[in-house]
Amino acid sequence: RHEHLLLVLVLHAPHEDRLQADFYREVRRGIQDAYATKDSAHPLDHSEDGDLPPHALSIMMGDHNAIDDPALDCVPAGCTKRNPLSAKARQQLEAYLGATTDVFRALHPRSTETTRTTLARPAQPYRSGPKADAGLIKPATPERAARLDRITVSRQLMEGSKCFVEA
Repeated sequence: RHEHLLLVLVLHAPHEDRLQADFYREVRRGIQDAYATKDSAHPLDHSEDGDLPPHALSIMMGDHNAIDDPALDCVPAGCTKRNPLSAKARQQLEAYLGATTDVFRALHPRSTETTRTTLARPAQPYRSGPKADAGLIKPATPERAARLDRITVSRQLMEGSKCFVEA
């Protein structure tokens, strides 16, 4: 018999809001199906409705291709928008897993560190097509950065005897 079950989920979400939301719902369904399947070797990990067992702790990490807070997760602040459908589905998955603590944000509540940078691009002419034929110029884009990667964990993994992160 084991004292704790550790579920580690590593993922890479699609880029579009609706596809991300579908992705998170599908991941949850897959996990629920796995826990709803009886395994004689691990009878305590089984649940008819696919809920995680009460002794489960979770870590979810990955490239979410979305931000949580436009003021903190973007440089310059607000340079990209939140994906509302994806955010809701991801938060539901995190709640199901019990992995609701954002490790970075818990340790650095006001930090604006980022995980992806898009370099600035000067204005330049279009190379082909009707816009090039018309002599139009692509507008310049400023450098932007965002925190798209995130690790969320069960609260117990951030405190007490099960803590694995030091502030």
